[in-house]
Parts: sequence; C-alpha cells; structure tokens
Amino acid sequence: MSSNIGKSIVGAYRNLYRELSKLHRTTAKAHIKETDRKLDAMVKYKKIQLIREGKNKQEIDNELNRYKEISERMTSRKRRVNIAQEKGEFSGYLEDFKFSEGSAHKLIYNISIFLKNQRVYEELIERYNPGITMSQEEKVQKTANRVGLQVPE
Repeated sequence: MSSNIGKSIVGAYRNLYRELSKLHRTTAKAHIKETDRKLDAMVKYKKIQLIREGKNKQEIDNELNRYKEISERMTSRKRRVNIAQEKGEFSGYLEDFKFSEGSAHKLIYNISIFLKNQRVYEELIERYNPGITMSQEEKVQKTANRVGLQVPE
C-alpha cells in the first residue's frame, strides 16, 4: 500500500508541476507584452525629446536605434528563463513539509485541481467578457470606433 501512495504522490506532484508551468507561461507572456508596451512608449517619448532638442532626422534615427538596441538587450535578459534553476527550487519544496503520506497527497492534489480550475476560469472570463482585461486606453479606442471617431495618437 505504501508504494501505491508513493506513486500517487508523484503523480499529484507532476500534475502540480504541470499546472504551475502553465501558469508561469501565461504570466510570462503577459509580462513580456507589458514590457514591450512600455518599451514602445519610452521610444516614442525619447523621439519627442530629440525633436524638441532640434536634432535632424539622421541623428534622431541613430539615437533611437541605439536606444532600442540597449532596451532590447535589457529586456531579453529578463525574458530568459532558467528552467533547471526553477526545477531545482521547486523540487525541494515538499521536503520542507512534514505530512503523513495521505495528507500530502490530498494537499498536492487539491492545489493542482485549484490551479487548473483557476486557469480555466480566467480563460473563460477572458473569452466571454473580453473587456475585463482591457486597459483604459483600449476601452476608449473601441468606444470611439463604435461611434465613428478616431482617437488621436
């Protein structure tokens, strides 16, 4: 019986790890999207600053390209994920807790089910009510399009 419980704990642990990996991927995509949006805003701001300084088009383009390269290098470092390091951090997590075999299995199983249900819930909310996750800027733009106007850039 002990080996069956051990196998079920490993299965529950794998399910938990899968759900956490899926959650990590979706949050990483959201963070990358937000970082890209901020980078675009910073490039536009930098361009406006250079125009106000009275620089010619060639200097502005060179400066913006250099700024974009530096920003891209910085964000690409943040985007890299060291999977081996994450596995190492997560693998020792269960050894820190002292549970009976049955309660550890139930706990891990319940957490993985909760994470799966939460992920599905968020997907359904986004699918059937897309306005919830829209930014204020996107809402204004869609409202303006609905009444036949365009938002100035």
